[in-house]
Amino acid sequence: MLAIYAMPIAMLNTAVAPLLMDAAPREYLGRVMAVFMPVNQFASMFSVVVSGWLTSTVLRSFRASFAGITVNSVSLIFIMAGALIFASGVRAFSALPGA
Repeated sequence: MLAIYAMPIAMLNTAVAPLLMDAAPREYLGRVMAVFMPVNQFASMFSVVVSGWLTSTVLRSFRASFAGITVNSVSLIFIMAGALIFASGVRAFSALPGA
């Protein structure tokens, strides 16, 4: 299970580092990386806390059915996370040069 969780993070770090190096001025590159990496890890941990909190409190009794598919609180969080990732990918694709 850890490998399944760690693979997307490794791919993200692999893709973001060259983009960050290209975007940051050379004299500030170390400072930018020193701030970005811990913030990235904090955001990852924070997302786990927020999704756990949402599942156990706000969305505790959530259950919906649409076209024969039942969605509970955990499914809803995964659907919303997927939608955010997809929207981020579309935004990155449109913003990258040569896309």
